[in-house]
Amino acid sequence: MEFSTMRRCVALLVSLALLPLLGMAADSIGSYCAGSSYAGSSKAVASINSVLADLVATASTGGYATSTAGKGSAVMYGLAQCRGDVSAGDCAACLADAAKQLPSTCSYSSDARIWYATRVYTHADT
Repeated sequence: MEFSTMRRCVALLVSLALLPLLGMAADSIGSYCAGSSYAGSSKAVASINSVLADLVATASTGGYATSTAGKGSAVMYGLAQCRGDVSAGDCAACLADAAKQLPSTCSYSSDARIWYATRVYTHADT
């Protein structure tokens, strides 16, 4: 990762030191967790994990993606977006980290969002 890109990714995050990335120090600058937790529902957790994996794969190449997974009451919707000045590689690394952090940060909440200096990640059941 280029130093200037890494600096943009962690500029506001150094003092937070919350959830370090593997191999680089980048933390979320905020999160929002609302609604009920789906941690006890294997179908909802599977839907959330599917949305997160799809968003990482799709948004990593274009910088933006939406995704849907599940059926009935376990339908989840997701959105991921990187800033336009972030390289595809850096976007992919940041989104992969966000997908790992979001479930533990929000305990599989029905409305979960996490944002960084370079990207935004969200999923919800509505």
